[in-house]
Amino acid sequence: MIGTCFVIAGIASTPLIILAQRSDRSHGFNESPVKYILGAIACTILFIAIGWIKLRNADQKVRGESASPRVGVNSRGGATSDADLLADDPSQSNVSFADVDTVLDRWAETTSLPCLRVEMTGGPTGVFDSKFGGKPYLPPGFDYPVNTNPHTEHKPLKLLAQLNFGHLPRLPGFPTQGILQFYIANQEDEDTFGLDLDNLTQQSAFRVVYHSDVIEDESRLLEPPPETHASYYFPLEKDSRIEVTMATQPMPSTDFRFDVAFMDAYRQVIPTQAAASFDLPEAVIEHIDEVLRVKSTGHRIGGYPFFTQTDPREDDETLRDHTVMLLQIDSDDEVCWGDVGVANFFITPDALARRDFSNVIYTWDCT
Repeated sequence: MIGTCFVIAGIASTPLIILAQRSDRSHGFNESPVKYILGAIACTILFIAIGWIKLRNADQKVRGESASPRVGVNSRGGATSDADLLADDPSQSNVSFADVDTVLDRWAETTSLPCLRVEMTGGPTGVFDSKFGGKPYLPPGFDYPVNTNPHTEHKPLKLLAQLNFGHLPRLPGFPTQGILQFYIANQEDEDTFGLDLDNLTQQSAFRVVYHSDVIEDESRLLEPPPETHASYYFPLEKDSRIEVTMATQPMPSTDFRFDVAFMDAYRQVIPTQAAASFDLPEAVIEHIDEVLRVKSTGHRIGGYPFFTQTDPREDDETLRDHTVMLLQIDSDDEVCWGDVGVANFFITPDALARRDFSNVIYTWDCT
């Protein structure tokens, strides 16, 4: 742009200087016209030369940028290009971001699971709705869940979420009818919202309840205990209906099964000396985490979990068969788990097939 302006100025300078010379003569100044003509020529050459140099430099810059390697940013804020992306591993000196993206594309093809992405839509909730919070569906004869930890005096738990499978799109292995409910303790009774860090499946201060048959006559349903209406601190800012959309999700890097399987997939595309994914160069790890994280956060039914810290199943072999994620509730403008954390519920495939929800992992963590 600047170069073009100099060229235009150079071309325009000649007639302007000649007009100035005529103006001088009309006012009685009789300077030789030769001086004006030579000055005009000199100015024209100078402006055009400067403009041509700037235009050439701009063109070279554009060509250089288009031909340069893709540039990322490492965790220290410095630029990281394809040339030094894998500099820590000499065997990968010619690998680019495109190669890593090829690995991620293949990873998505082989590991993706169907899931339902959940959005909170607000508004009043009905007793039969799929929702976060609100008044639960309570059929006749149902014993309302209470906190059975000794110090809590059997206080009622509070509904965290309710899923009416008769109103939801079908997911493989999940019920096609009935209502599944998730109850947890509020913070007045449990600082951890019912989470037992010593036994993640101990349903003392949380409960997962399945009603296989739904009574449609609302007049026959029970009312929840009045204590559940108290406004003690709870992860949900307000009750809300939910809407879902079908989606697929690749296994994220936070899943305990990720490392071994991903490195096998990685080596099929990119030979590497790295024994594990955390041995890959920092820029590669950050790129992989960023791509997979976007598809793992948020509220979701089914699919894979996201953790702000680590997968608790990794260090406890007795939990590793809990591979089905029933529900994930993430922190957002309407939900907050501690310091912007995320909650997950897991079940074994066999227990899900039997509709037995007595052995469910409940966990949440935060940053």
